[in-house]
Amino acid sequence: MTAPPARAGRASLATRLGGRPAGIALAGILALAAALRLAAIGYDLPFFYDPDEWVFIFRAGRILATGDPDPGWYGHPGQFTIYLNALVFAGLALAALVTGAVDGAGEVVAWFEQDRSAFVLAGRLVVAAFSVAIVALSAGLSRRLGGGAGTVALAALLVAIAPLLVDFGFLIRPDNQMTVFALLAVLAAVRLATAPRPGLYLAAGAALGVAVSCKYPAVVFAVAIVAAHAFAEEGRVWRRAHRLAAAGAASLAACFVTAPFLFLEFGAVLADVGHEARDYHLSAASAGPLSALAWYGRTVFLPAGGPLGLALFCVAAAGAVARRDRVRRDGARGVVVVAALAYLAFIVSLPLQWERWLIPLLPLYLVVVALGAGDVARAAAARWRARRRAGVGVMVGLGLLLVAPTGWITAGDLVAELRGQTRTETWRYLMEEVPQGSRLLMERYTAQPPRGRFALFEVDEAGAIVPVDGPERFAVPQGVTGRLPPGGAVAAIEAAEIDYLVLGDDYARRKAEPARHADAVAVYETLLDRYPTVFATEPRRWVRAGRENRVLRVE
Repeated sequence: MTAPPARAGRASLATRLGGRPAGIALAGILALAAALRLAAIGYDLPFFYDPDEWVFIFRAGRILATGDPDPGWYGHPGQFTIYLNALVFAGLALAALVTGAVDGAGEVVAWFEQDRSAFVLAGRLVVAAFSVAIVALSAGLSRRLGGGAGTVALAALLVAIAPLLVDFGFLIRPDNQMTVFALLAVLAAVRLATAPRPGLYLAAGAALGVAVSCKYPAVVFAVAIVAAHAFAEEGRVWRRAHRLAAAGAASLAACFVTAPFLFLEFGAVLADVGHEARDYHLSAASAGPLSALAWYGRTVFLPAGGPLGLALFCVAAAGAVARRDRVRRDGARGVVVVAALAYLAFIVSLPLQWERWLIPLLPLYLVVVALGAGDVARAAAARWRARRRAGVGVMVGLGLLLVAPTGWITAGDLVAELRGQTRTETWRYLMEEVPQGSRLLMERYTAQPPRGRFALFEVDEAGAIVPVDGPERFAVPQGVTGRLPPGGAVAAIEAAEIDYLVLGDDYARRKAEPARHADAVAVYETLLDRYPTVFATEPRRWVRAGRENRVLRVE
């Protein structure tokens, strides 16, 4: 007799996954996930290439340096991530003090300001652990929804090798931590759909509250709790509504504990959220929900499973929303499908579009894809005479068709990261070919030269050429050369006695929106026509990662 779902959690991992071979397979998949996320964990160090990592690193360092627990920024809100970074950085600093690597708090601060590599690496290791946890939770969710050993392994493998999840699998951002707690909330909701115990409402609400302290959009996953409650109460949402209220209270309490200043600095929170909710960003503006849906399909869903994955998701989702499948002996798939579709609907309705916004959705999507493959395999086994052999063959075939293209894309991206970044190539060219003491007009998303070797300048928001400031050993330019006055760009460059221009991909991004950035495009084209390009590099899968860079010599 099959054990009831409520007791499944007490069994060993191998038993829950169908025996020792399945448990060994999952262990191997988790090891693969860890290897993929650790392979390029130090890809840009000692430089800083991700444009957002520094926010969470700097805020954590500020808390340690000042002793003020208020992060002072609430945009994502990213509070859980900032506090966790502060804890990790404090542990690293304490270890350095105990071993005598540094002498006193002043040296720790100087170490952090001059070279954050060790701090960044420690923070990334923690994020990678969360990313691997996403794989394990996806396997657990698949099993909870009635997946057999093959389905569980396929779900875990698809999540382990998904290009988006590997690319962001170690960067110090709140996405992975939000996803872990969102998955915990969904898992608790799936359990309460068939066993509506009060403790599960509290667990789901608490997990959701921590997820919201990582990123605000996690609040959409409250739909999973409401849907599970409706399924458990046979559609009567208001029956035992006090349990939903308890889940909401647990969510608020968990959010307050992990992000207290969201409640204490409400005015500042609204200001930061207003900035993050802007309706335009270069290269990230959405043309509407249908356009955004198509864009996410091309950039996120197709690389993670291809057209077959989309088809299997639709098959499994259609079955899950049918009433006969809302509450099953082995779980409630409808909870997952409703939560996934609600989150997708919210994301595509926003005025901006970023691939990383679908990180919390992708594990749910891939779990449903694997369940769809399992359903097709079972249907084949029921139709053909050699039932078990047919089912296994269909499952293996579908798995290969899903995994092969996804693995190819991920491998190409990872090899490109390991072979080097375009910005590092640019840095190497500057160090080897450009005379020391040259005056460089730098642009964001390009090389980060050491201070003292060159005179470094950038164009500020007012269109003026100013020095690149900052305490870092390697300068991090933030300027945009296209901000120079259209009719006076050449004169400004020559008046500042610039020797070289170092350009990123801002020209290409603005050229894609010529009506909005006509003046900036004119500036770039004037400079490209007037000054010779002495170095250029661009990203290519399997060859190099990064952004387009070029160096112009001012003659």
